Amino acid sequence: MIDEAIECLRRTRPSVLGAYTASMVPSERGPEGTMASEMVKVYDLLLFGAAANYDIQDGADRIRSTKDLALLFFRALEVFQPDLFVEAGAKDGGSSRRARRRLKGARIVAFEANPYTYDRFRERNEKADIEYVHLAVSDKPGSVTFNVRMSPDGKPVADGRGALTKRADYEHGYMEVSVSSTSLDVFFAGDEFKECALWMDVEGAAQQLFEGAANVLSRTAIAMVEVEDHSFWPGGWLSFDVVRHLHEAGLVPVARDFQAKYQYNIVFVREPLLNNDRFRWFLAKYHSEGGRKIDGNEGVEDASGPVARSRLWLQRKLARSHS
Repeated sequence: MIDEAIECLRRTRPSVLGAYTASMVPSERGPEGTMASEMVKVYDLLLFGAAANYDIQDGADRIRSTKDLALLFFRALEVFQPDLFVEAGAKDGGSSRRARRRLKGARIVAFEANPYTYDRFRERNEKADIEYVHLAVSDKPGSVTFNVRMSPDGKPVADGRGALTKRADYEHGYMEVSVSSTSLDVFFAGDEFKECALWMDVEGAAQQLFEGAANVLSRTAIAMVEVEDHSFWPGGWLSFDVVRHLHEAGLVPVARDFQAKYQYNIVFVREPLLNNDRFRWFLAKYHSEGGRKIDGNEGVEDASGPVARSRLWLQRKLARSHS
């Protein structure tokens, strides 16, 4: 598989292959885990190809990349039909409610650790048949110190950006609160689900979450995970750590967005499911869309996309040449 991926890079993206080769310093090629580490690097660099569909210097296009990735994820939910959906770092539970519309009979659980956020959105999610749970997800049950962001006027913020670890660059400070914690394996120990889908946005706590989720990961069909290339949260896993851990659990990274400079989302799919014909078609469309949408209105132009912008530029140029 590695040789095939490298050959694909050699034919289609020689500059990426050069970057991949240069990154393989001797200290990273020891006898333990060599093949897995190299495969993760290939996956990582191949995913950069999706940047060709966006102007990543433009904020609106970065937002569009995130929306496109979410559309791919929810299309895959419709194909795979997992019987459990889990959202960690749920904030308002929007992704869980979106999943509910596609997974009518599934159990849907959304975890939110910030007590102010939980109180703000609890009723909305209960009405939508979502198990909206006030717990922090970590590597084991117990109690953790959760850091709630403070607003400029000194009030706790009911948002989705609180964390187990404080960001050094947040200027308004944090309020420390004690929150009960669980692990995914403990919480779902008695659940006989066949397959699950994960939506993870845990602000630098990926290591704690995944180290407490070995059993859940073994039955995960698809996951959407926010990762970082920069250590916003000291000691937290970076993107390579997350990809390597999930790859070892049998999950393959298939697409990413360009949400922010050093923070973005990756969709992972269990390897055998990559043979699903419908999913392969949706994935091909995602990687070829350019300026076109991949939601239910297939074929409808997105006027903000690079393909549409290029067409508009050509139309204007032709109009000027004939005036």
